[in-house]
Amino acid sequence: MRITKPDWTISGQINQTGIGLINLFTSDLFEFINSNLRKLLGEDWEMNLPKDGTEKLQFNFRDPSILLKDLGRKITPTLRLPINSKVLQEQHYNFYNLLSDIHGERHLWVHQEIEPSKKNLISLIELVNTVASQLELPVIYECEALIKEDGENRKEKTFVDVLDSSVESALVLAINTLTRDEHVTVGSPLAGPYLDHSYTLHLNGSIRDRDAGVLLSDVIESAEALGTLLIARKPTGGRIRLVPNGVLAAYFDDHWGFLAQVDEQSWFPGHLVNTK
Repeated sequence: MRITKPDWTISGQINQTGIGLINLFTSDLFEFINSNLRKLLGEDWEMNLPKDGTEKLQFNFRDPSILLKDLGRKITPTLRLPINSKVLQEQHYNFYNLLSDIHGERHLWVHQEIEPSKKNLISLIELVNTVASQLELPVIYECEALIKEDGENRKEKTFVDVLDSSVESALVLAINTLTRDEHVTVGSPLAGPYLDHSYTLHLNGSIRDRDAGVLLSDVIESAEALGTLLIARKPTGGRIRLVPNGVLAAYFDDHWGFLAQVDEQSWFPGHLVNTK
């Protein structure tokens, strides 16, 4: 066990465990990439990466943020070779979206913009485990141990994105209604704290409460209009979070930023009750 199991009643320990888990994951991920590229390209593969003439310094791929950002943006395509040979081709898109989700979660935990609660740590563990399992990274054993330490039986929920998406012209009026009071640019940086609720924006525009597994369209009639707006603004989908004032946030490259404004009539019932 390479990470300390937290006392679930002490937020500081939960926060350190969350950050430690992400660091372990990225360390294992780099070692997976490094060992495979050394066999494929030689011991000095990092020094021999193709350059476009603008780079002045080599990237430090052992830095968690740099590695996750590079893989998510495909800045250095060579890094993806070992991953693409391990993960099924039809799962590549979903895999890199999940990797971007981990990058976004890292930002929240490192900058303490999310409550270090048992619920949020378990959610992080499940995300890391989902990605790490596909590459058989050693960190899956830490994930398993932490879940067992939690002492609750959990059934893994897996939802596969479908690449089909439709935008009906009849939705235009509803979308205009949703955006009429917005005065913030999409992607503008947002500071936390963020509420405990976490959601998935699927590629077809559907929005799912990650805890309950419920779709917004199951509880709100206007869900299709909101989903169409969100996927137009964040075409890759992924995790979205909620700020106490009802603002939805998504992770844009290297920061959490404004996605849309919602109210009690356009969002999951009860999720905005405790806003400050």
